[in-house]
Amino acid sequence: MNKQLRLVLALAFFSILSLNNYVKTNWTLSKYRLIKVCIPSAYYLNQHLAKNPNDGKAYGLLADLQLKLGKIDLACATYSMMESMKLCDDQSFYDYGLALKMGGKYDEAIKKFGKVSGKLKEGAQKQIQSCVFAKELIHYRRHKKVMNLDMNSPSSEYGAVLYEQVVVFNGEKSPFMTPQTASLIKDNKGLYLCKTLHNGSSAALFMEGKVNETKMVAFSITQNNGVAFCTTQQVGGSPLERMSDAAIYLGTYNGFGLNNITAFAHNVSGISNYSPCLSEDGLTLYFASNREGGFGGMDLYKSTFDGTNWTAPENLGQDVNGKGNEITPFYASGILWFASESHGGLGGYDIFSSQNTSAGFIDVQHAGYGINSVSNDYFPHVKNLIMYFTSDRMGGKGREDIYRSPISEHTFTVEEMDAPLVSQIETETVEEESEPAAYALNEATLNYGKVENIDALLMGARRVSIGEVLASKDKPRVYFIQLASMIANNSDVNKFKTLVKFGNIYKVKVNNSTKVRLGYFLERSETDVLLQKVRSEGFKDAFIVEQELSTSDLELMLSQMDNKNATGNVSSTPKNNSTVHNNKPKNDAVTGNFEYTKPLPEVTDREYKVRLGSFEDPIWFDSKKVRDLGRLEQWTKGAWTIFILGGYSNYDDADQARVQAINRGYADAEVVIDNGGIIERIKKN
Repeated sequence: MNKQLRLVLALAFFSILSLNNYVKTNWTLSKYRLIKVCIPSAYYLNQHLAKNPNDGKAYGLLADLQLKLGKIDLACATYSMMESMKLCDDQSFYDYGLALKMGGKYDEAIKKFGKVSGKLKEGAQKQIQSCVFAKELIHYRRHKKVMNLDMNSPSSEYGAVLYEQVVVFNGEKSPFMTPQTASLIKDNKGLYLCKTLHNGSSAALFMEGKVNETKMVAFSITQNNGVAFCTTQQVGGSPLERMSDAAIYLGTYNGFGLNNITAFAHNVSGISNYSPCLSEDGLTLYFASNREGGFGGMDLYKSTFDGTNWTAPENLGQDVNGKGNEITPFYASGILWFASESHGGLGGYDIFSSQNTSAGFIDVQHAGYGINSVSNDYFPHVKNLIMYFTSDRMGGKGREDIYRSPISEHTFTVEEMDAPLVSQIETETVEEESEPAAYALNEATLNYGKVENIDALLMGARRVSIGEVLASKDKPRVYFIQLASMIANNSDVNKFKTLVKFGNIYKVKVNNSTKVRLGYFLERSETDVLLQKVRSEGFKDAFIVEQELSTSDLELMLSQMDNKNATGNVSSTPKNNSTVHNNKPKNDAVTGNFEYTKPLPEVTDREYKVRLGSFEDPIWFDSKKVRDLGRLEQWTKGAWTIFILGGYSNYDDADQARVQAINRGYADAEVVIDNGGIIERIKKN
C-alpha cells in the first residue's frame, strides 16, 4: 500500500473513530453534525480515487461513509462501479446487498447476495430469505398511516409507554424541570425520563428529583403503579450499544417519584438485562438478556413473582428467539410484542407479535409494512389498538423518533425455511417505496386540508432549490459567499454566470436589503477554498457569511441544473404546442406571479412543468415517489412549499408525467408553464 493511500485511509478511519467516540460520549448527535464528521473523509477518498481509480479498498470505505451519511443511492452507485470494474469480493457483494436492501430494492439485493460465497454465504442466504419475505409484505400495502409525534426533536426520543393518557419516554433533549431538580441532575449528560405536555409538542420530566441520575433507558409502569426500568453505563449510541451492562430495577411510582427501588434478583455482573416490561397485573416481568443458555445474542425471558421472590428467568423459546437479537418486549392481553433481527423482515430490527398459549409463545407474526421499515423499529407499546414505537427510519426529525400507528388488520406469519436459490426467485418488478408512505407525517397533518385558492397561494412564489428538498424546520448553520449587496433587476444576475460551476446563485433577503450569494456549503474549509477561486474570477470583494438555511429568505436565480435535462419522461425535442392553443385566460390581467396562460406562439424559452402540490412543511413530501419523472423543483410562498417537476419541453411529456404523478398519490397534480419565473396555469375549455 503506497504512502498516499495509507494517509487517506488513516484520515478516513480517524474520522469514523471520532464519529463513534462522539456518539458514545455526546448523544445529542444531529444529522448535521454527522455530516460535518464524515464529509472530510469522503472528500479525501474521492481525491485519492481520482488518482487511483482501481483501488477497491478505498471504494469500499467510501461507500461505507456514504451509508453513514444516509446517501444510500450514492453508496449503491459506488458499489455498482466497483462491480463493473471487477473490484468486488464477497464482503463487497454482501455490503452491496445490504445497501440495496436498505433502499428497499429487494430484487437487486437478492442478486448481489446470490454472488456471495465462503464464510459469508450462510448470512447472505438468510438475507435472501428476508428479502423474499419483504417483497411479500410490500405486495399487500394495507398498512395504516404512521405519524411522527410532535415532541420528537433533532436528538433521540425512544421507548414510549402510555400512562394515564400521557406519553412517557426517554429523551435526550433537555426538558422542562424545576430549578431544584436541575441542580440535582446537572451531571446526567442528557438522558431524561420525560412526559408530553398538554399540547403534545414539548416535554417535561416525568419524575422530579435525584432518581433521574440513574440513567434509565427503558421504563414500564402498570395501572397500579408498579414500575420496572433498566439502567446502563452507555448513555447513547445504537440500541445494541445501550444494551451493554444494563441492569433491571423495580419499584413503585407515587405520583412524583419512585419508592421502594430494589435491584432485580437475577442481575448478574457481566450479563445484560435490558428493556423490562411488567404484565398488566405486575406479577410477570419480560425482558431481554444475553445470559448463557440462549439461542443467540439477546433472547427474551420472563420471571414471575411468587409472592416473595422473582423466579429464575425462563427463556421464551425458539419460536420467539432466534440466532440474532430479540429486544424490547411488551406484553398485554395475551400477546407479546417485541423487536427482532432474527426473523425475516424489511431490514434492521422489525416488530413482531406472538400469542401466549398453554404451549408457550407460538405463531410469530410480522407487524406489517408501515409499522416496520427498512431501518430499525423497536420498543412497541400497544393500547386501544394503537401502537407507539421507536424508529430510526429516514425522514424523521432526529436520530430516533417515536411514531404512532393503528395496528395493521393483516398479520404475516414468519416461517423458518431454507433460503431459495437465486435462480428460483421471481424477480418480477414490484413498485416499491423504500419507506412507508407516511413515514414522515407529523401529527399536525390531522388539521391539514386542501388549499382552496391555488391562485392566491402561488402568487409571488419563488423557486428555492432544484433536485433537493430544503426543510423549513431544523435549520442548520451553513456558509455562503456574498458576491454583491444589491441588484437592480434579474438581468444583473447574469454577470455571475461564470460562478455557477462552484454552486447555485441565490438572492437572499436580509432585513430590508437583497444580497447575491453563492452557496450553500456545509464546511467552512470548503468555503475558504472556493472563496479564493471566486476572487480569482474577478470578484475581489467577495466574503464568507454564515447563516441558518431558511427557505423563506432564499430565491434561486442561477443553477447548473437549469441547463440539464431531467430524467424520466423529459424530451429535448420540442413538439407542437397545439394542445394548449385553445386555452382561454381567466382574465386579461396578470395576477401577480401566477396567471392563466393565453394562447402563445411556440417559443424555446418556455418550459412545461408539473405542479405536484402545496405543503405547509417539506417534511410531508416524499421525493422518492416522483424523482424518476422529472427534475424536482422546490418553490416557496410564505409558510407554504410548492413542489414542481420541471424539464419538459412540450405539453405531451409534461401531461404524461402529470398522469403518473396522480397514480402515485399526487391527486392535485397539474401541468403549468414557467415563463421567466412566473408560473402560469393552463386552463382548458
